[in-house]
Order: sequence, then structure tokens, then C-alpha cells
Amino acid sequence: PPRSTLFPYTTLFRSARFEEKHNYIQSARRIYERAVEFFGEENMEETLIIAFAKFEENQREVRPHITI
Repeated sequence: PPRSTLFPYTTLFRSARFEEKHNYIQSARRIYERAVEFFGEENMEETLIIAFAKFEENQREVRPHITI
């Protein structure tokens, strides 16, 4: 895809990773959830879906006692 279409995703990933790195898990999750709502299913890149899935998987590994 053209570079201009990737910009929102790279900004999103950086923000979500920053929040996760600093243990602001709920904030990181909200970033991903808002992105899904904003882009919608028809305009969503596969990379967003994969990143969100990896984030959720990491949360299960780190916090197995919490059901997400």
C-alpha cells in the first residue's frame, strides 16, 4: 500500500506498544478497539488484526488468571 495509508497504522502501533510497555494495558486495549471501530471491517488492514490478536495473546500469557 502507499506510504500515506500506512501512517495511521504505524502511529497506532507505536501508541499501543508504548501503553503496553508502560503497563497501561487497558489504555492499549482501548487504542486497538478504537482503531477497529474507526477503520471498520472493510477498510481494516490485516496487520491491525494480527497486532490486536498478538496483544491479546500476550495478555493471556502475562495474566492467565484474568479472562479477556
